[in-house]
Amino acid sequence: MRVDGTVISGLDVRGTIDVYANNVTVENTRVTNSGDSSIGIFQRAGYRGLALHSVTIRGADKSSGEMQYAIRDDGEGMVASRVNMYNCADCVQTSSGSILDSYIHDMGFKPGDHTDGFQSDGGGGVVVRHNTIINSWDQTSAVALFQDVARQGDDTIDSNLLAGGGYTIYGGAGSKGPTTNIRITNNRFSRILYPNGGSYGPVAYFNNSDSGNLFTGNVWDDTGVTLEP
Repeated sequence: MRVDGTVISGLDVRGTIDVYANNVTVENTRVTNSGDSSIGIFQRAGYRGLALHSVTIRGADKSSGEMQYAIRDDGEGMVASRVNMYNCADCVQTSSGSILDSYIHDMGFKPGDHTDGFQSDGGGGVVVRHNTIINSWDQTSAVALFQDVARQGDDTIDSNLLAGGGYTIYGGAGSKGPTTNIRITNNRFSRILYPNGGSYGPVAYFNNSDSGNLFTGNVWDDTGVTLEP
């Protein structure tokens, strides 16, 4: 896709929607793909404004037919809402986008995968709000803020239902520098898969003492008891 402002609606796509344009909208569409390094919808670096609404993105199955990335955003300003994603290993990867009111479940795995529902490798500014993200595998996360390429800051993880992974949330701390304004608020952590939310625990790599960081209003879904980092 190379025309700014294009609207893709009502399609059944086999392969990748590859976006080399600004302000592209994908709505009421299903995307199916599978195989090593496969991607459902890809906003390329240098482009911005991708909007996804009421979209299903899926791999063929949870193992050899998994999709690597349901959404990969190397650009800026991506907003995805009401997206159903499954049979994917790294279901959403973005450093500045938003995922809202969406469902990530039945995630894929092949040997060597690091499985994450939502993943940012650094940069900051992501918003993960009002989603259900369930990673039934015992690694890596439901939501991961990593510092693979840059430090994390100005990220919001709010009002989600989360379960599974090694740690359900990776909270942004790492080797690239101190985190700032990481807000993990009002989430419900489920124990439907593991007694501690994730196979190791609910939260790792969150630094409560870094400037502007906030962890509040988070509870265990089954009891309503407050969860501390």
